[in-house]
Amino acid sequence: MPELTGQILAAVGICFTAATLAMIGRVIARKMTKVAWWYEDYFCIVSYVSVIAYNSVVIYWASDWYLGKTIPSTVTAEAKAHILEMSRKLSFAGSHSYGISLGFSKLTVLSLYWRIFKHSAIRIPIIIMMTISAAWICLRIFMITFRCWPVAAYWDKNIPGGACKIPDSAVFFGTVLPHFVMDIVILILPVVEVFKLRLRMGQKFGVAALFVLGAIVCIASVFVLYYSLVADLNSDQLPRDYYSYNFLWGAVESNIAVVSSCLPLLRPLFRLIAGSNAMASYSGQPFSYGTHGHELTAMSRSKREKEPDATSSTHQLADEESIPDSSDLDPNVARNPDRIHTTIKGQSAGSGWSSHTKQDRSIHVRNDVIVEVRNVDQGNQAVDRQK
Repeated sequence: MPELTGQILAAVGICFTAATLAMIGRVIARKMTKVAWWYEDYFCIVSYVSVIAYNSVVIYWASDWYLGKTIPSTVTAEAKAHILEMSRKLSFAGSHSYGISLGFSKLTVLSLYWRIFKHSAIRIPIIIMMTISAAWICLRIFMITFRCWPVAAYWDKNIPGGACKIPDSAVFFGTVLPHFVMDIVILILPVVEVFKLRLRMGQKFGVAALFVLGAIVCIASVFVLYYSLVADLNSDQLPRDYYSYNFLWGAVESNIAVVSSCLPLLRPLFRLIAGSNAMASYSGQPFSYGTHGHELTAMSRSKREKEPDATSSTHQLADEESIPDSSDLDPNVARNPDRIHTTIKGQSAGSGWSSHTKQDRSIHVRNDVIVEVRNVDQGNQAVDRQK
């Protein structure tokens, strides 16, 4: 098997740089939008700290304990046994930080989903996936820790009575396979809701980048699973033959997972770099659309009229008693009394509400839609009065 120390260090360096830049960008974006930190931000910090621990283990292992390298034949048997023992210790530490980092990356993304889609059809699947992710973290930590008894029997094979009841292949297969399936589900969970949106070209690239990064994490999971099953755990070149590919792809997976969980929050930075028009999700100008049977007109809505819940969409139908006086009708009603008129109240560029939210660049559903139904007969009466 070829030596992989250089590739391992390169993978850690490149991917960790990307993760660090994404984390810094996330903090800057939060300050730009002046949005209070939420659960997803704290989950992301835990994931990032864990990936730092994982990268530190890999770098130390590759630099001093032959990760990805062939142990020279000139090394004495005692020194070689010590190298193998240290490799198992570092694997034990790296496996814990790897699992914690990936688990909290999942919780970060799912918390973001919940904040955006908690009133949509995928709210129940989000809750289910958050529960499964939390359970997966606990299960993996338990299996990694107690696969051997006593625990130190995993790296010290000379402990009297020590035994490993669960082989490494079973541990990795039992935890990495569910982790891969969960990544696929989390990746496709918001697809239907996202494709319902009308996005500009810049936003389409952003969504595509998010799914590409998620796909990279899934592909890396496949490689980790594959090499966990086919590598030789009994090799006398354990750091090269068994651990090298696992920790190489583990570094790619865990670091890119942090980048993927930060990417949706970097929109204010992208707007600053690419310009607001490329990333804008809506226009602040009034809009109007008319058909033979329906007519839509836009009206500004003041900040005072905003409902307390800024994330909800409210649809109100006026009953017969709430129909306004004919003198308040839009002039279009008098000119076209045979049409059904639907008035939509939305934001305009000059409204107080628009200026209030201009500083907030995070993802929120801000606009309420109010449908007012006006009786056509009232419109006819208005025409008669004018005559």
